[in-house]
Amino acid sequence: MLADLVRILVALGLPAVMLAQGSTVEGRQLLYLVQRPGLLARSLLAAVVAVPLIALLVGWLLRPEPTVRVGLAVLAACPVAPLMIIKVRKATGGADYVAALHLTLAVLSIVTTPLALALLSRALGFQAEIRPLAVAGQVARSVLLPFGLGVAARTWTPDFAARVRRPVAVIGGSALLVAIVILLAATWRLLLAMDLRSYLAMGVMLLAALAVGELLGGGSPTQRAALALESAARNPGLALLIATLNFDRRRSLAVLLPYLIVSVTLVSVYTRWRVRRLAAA
Repeated sequence: MLADLVRILVALGLPAVMLAQGSTVEGRQLLYLVQRPGLLARSLLAAVVAVPLIALLVGWLLRPEPTVRVGLAVLAACPVAPLMIIKVRKATGGADYVAALHLTLAVLSIVTTPLALALLSRALGFQAEIRPLAVAGQVARSVLLPFGLGVAARTWTPDFAARVRRPVAVIGGSALLVAIVILLAATWRLLLAMDLRSYLAMGVMLLAALAVGELLGGGSPTQRAALALESAARNPGLALLIATLNFDRRRSLAVLLPYLIVSVTLVSVYTRWRVRRLAAA
């Protein structure tokens, strides 16, 4: 019953938040990376090449327990956390780059996720796969369709989009918050069951992803921050879909939930640091 309630809340809340975010974006902003091929190449190198390599090295060198090693590999194959666009824009203000990068990574994940998963599963010795069509369905529902509808609303009915943006965002955000509280209340023991080596592996992977984004983001502090956050962001819904298709769902949650806690913590610390640096610049 609680699981069904969480699914309903997420199914309603996530598209609502993405719709509201899309309504702040103009269509021209989505072409930002097309006009900057060098930045596009560096962005893809960070988010879809470097992060899976980091997961591979973490699995080899730190040797977390097998379930965690597989979970990190699956997460590394899944770029674009749907809600990360909100945090990135608040932290950097670079609306054009953020919107274009988010949409680009979402579209390309239809190809890059199955490919990265196949390579990582072979290198780390586990079996998992997902078809591009399944990735497309999840990404379309969580990112592309609601975000695209928001952009369309901003383009064709800007006054209406401006009026409904905040109420839609509040309703969606409230639904997601309730879902998170229910999920944590029902599964908090999973956080205590994770060993320190596994938490260390998660932290190293996230910090390395942030560092790669900073390194490849170019000369602009805003772009470096945006790429760092997008590189560290993973799509938990897509990762859970892969886990459900290939593994035991409860064991998957035992990795996903602690990872999300570590991710939120480290990303929040990085974001505060970056905001102070940008304000002082």
